Amino acid sequence: MDGAFRRAAAEVAKCLKSAMPAVFACAVAGAAVLADLELCSRIPCAENSLVEWLQFAFVVVSGALVAVSSLWRPAFRGAYVLVSAFFFDMALRELDDVLGRLFFHGSWTVFVAALTAAALFAACRSIGTVAPGLRDLRLSRHFPSLLAGLSVIFVFSRLFGSKFLWQALPLGDGVYRTVKRVAEEGTELLGYSLVLSWAVTSFLDSRARPGGGGGGGEGQCR
Repeated sequence: MDGAFRRAAAEVAKCLKSAMPAVFACAVAGAAVLADLELCSRIPCAENSLVEWLQFAFVVVSGALVAVSSLWRPAFRGAYVLVSAFFFDMALRELDDVLGRLFFHGSWTVFVAALTAAALFAACRSIGTVAPGLRDLRLSRHFPSLLAGLSVIFVFSRLFGSKFLWQALPLGDGVYRTVKRVAEEGTELLGYSLVLSWAVTSFLDSRARPGGGGGGGEGQCR
């Protein structure tokens, strides 16, 4: 009986440990939105707000962690390069207002196109590592966190921040716009937090399992 109890307690502890990154991500997102609402002297969750900059920081760190992992796991390098470039493209999209002021309106698309082209070229140089790397990511025990984060960013935040949803409530025009923005940007930050939790846990796993388990699968892009 004592042995069964200890095994059950150990499994519960492992479940709680596995859940901690996602719990922490949710707590960070909620605290950031609350801080933005309490401390922001301008419009909450608008351009250059705490929430906006955290979104940018989280996706940049996620991309950087995946990029570093690509150096440690050459057998999966092509896929890791593409995933990290995808995150950096998302970061550039978050900087659209800043880049528009520095260069011209919509200039972020030029940077995204250049970065994507460079990533595709790099992946083609290791084309044989793309499929194994994608399979490694898909079979990872942390992959659900990535899927959940991207789904929140690209689907739920857009639906939850829809003007049709908030216009249906008895709110004044100015109030509805503020609530809509807080809802959309807050849930988007939650998605970025989940992506970051995936990136951190995957990064730690890549340190524990360097090399990628096999040959590099190098090949030339035809």
